[in-house]
Amino acid sequence: MTTSATEALIGGFTLAQWETRWAHVSGGFADPPRNLIGKSGLYRVVLNGETIAIGKSSGGGGSDLKKRISDFTRPSASARNYQTGEFINANYAALELMVLVTGSGRAARDLAAALKEPMTALHLPRGNVPAHIVAATMKG
Repeated sequence: MTTSATEALIGGFTLAQWETRWAHVSGGFADPPRNLIGKSGLYRVVLNGETIAIGKSSGGGGSDLKKRISDFTRPSASARNYQTGEFINANYAALELMVLVTGSGRAARDLAAALKEPMTALHLPRGNVPAHIVAATMKG
């Protein structure tokens, strides 16, 4: 694999290469697949083609991707301490869900953490980005 000197590698891949690894979750928030149990990674929330949030699951301590995604639809408000979580809970049936699985274990948790900021910068989801940055990108 060749990369230019300016392309930083994260876990052995460029951000563009990681971008191709997002997988659509056909059951969405209503039915996250069991194969996400014990897995770390990122989840991406899409509405009408626009990424509105990117989040991370640590995969450790019972907070795997399946649990993190399922938290948005539970009766308890534990995953909805912020406006984005409340929006996901109220609209999960209309939202597209994508995941980027980094694996299991400590290295996978660290990799998910390393990917979150660059993926957020790439997609500028309104749920993760301060309002003044969103406003500035809409002007230009």
